Amino acid sequence: MKRSALIIPFILLPAALLSACGSTDTAPPQTVEWNDIANAANSEDAPSNPTDAAQPQAPDSSEPAPPADEADARTPTDDDSGDVYREIYTQAVSENTDPVSFSLIYLDNDDIPELVVFDGYYSAYSIYTVKEGALSCMVDFFSTVELTYFERSGIIAGFARWNGGGDEGGYGRYYYTVSADAMITDDTAPALSYDYNAVYDEAGNYTGEGVIRYYSLGAETDEALFQEKLSEWGVTEGGDVVPDFLEKEEVLSRLRER
Repeated sequence: MKRSALIIPFILLPAALLSACGSTDTAPPQTVEWNDIANAANSEDAPSNPTDAAQPQAPDSSEPAPPADEADARTPTDDDSGDVYREIYTQAVSENTDPVSFSLIYLDNDDIPELVVFDGYYSAYSIYTVKEGALSCMVDFFSTVELTYFERSGIIAGFARWNGGGDEGGYGRYYYTVSADAMITDDTAPALSYDYNAVYDEAGNYTGEGVIRYYSLGAETDEALFQEKLSEWGVTEGGDVVPDFLEKEEVLSRLRER
C-alpha cells in the first residue's frame, strides 16, 4: 500500500533550519549543535552555549571543599535542566524565517516538550526534541493532510485521502513510532495503517459500501490484530490529538513562561 505523497521540486524546498531537518543533496544530520544556532544569531544577546559551562574539577587536597549548597557547573542534559530546551527552541524559532507555525507537544514520556513545525504551503510537518543539549530532528518534512499524535506515547499518525475522500472515495491513516534516534520521513514505512475504499458497481454507481483493509509493517492483517497492536502501544484508535499551532511570537512567549 502506498501513501499519496506531495512531489516537490528540490529548488522549491525552503532552506531555513526548521522547515526541514537537512539538505536534500546530502544525508540530513540527526542533530544541530547549539553553536550552529547561536552563531547564526550574530548578536551579543545570543544565549551562551550551555555546554561551555565550566566542568567540575577534582578538589585540591590542600584547599577546603566548596560549600555543599554551591551549585554544580554541569553540562545540561535533557533530564537535569528544564531550561535548556527553552533556550534551544527560542533560538531556533527566532532564527527561522519561513512562514510556518509552531506547537509544543508532549510526544514522548518525559518532561521536555517536542517542537512541531507546520509548513502550510506544503502541508508538511517537522518535529524536534532536545537530545544531549542539542536540537534533534525526529520527523523531517513529513507530508500529510493532517498530523495527529498520542500524548506521551511516541506515536504519531498521518492521514491521506483520494478520489474525493469520505464514504464515496478513499482515505487512510498511518501510524508511526517516533524517537530521537531515528527520523521519520515520507519514505518511512508505517508500523500500522488502514485504508478505506468505496465500492462501485459495473455501471460506476456507488453501492453504499466500502472495504477497509488493515496492515502491520506493510503486510495485510485483520482488524483484531490491528487493534491488538495499538493496545500494545497503550493507545486506542481515535485517542489521538491535533497539535495546537501558534504563530512565531506566540510560541516565543510560551517558551518564556515559567
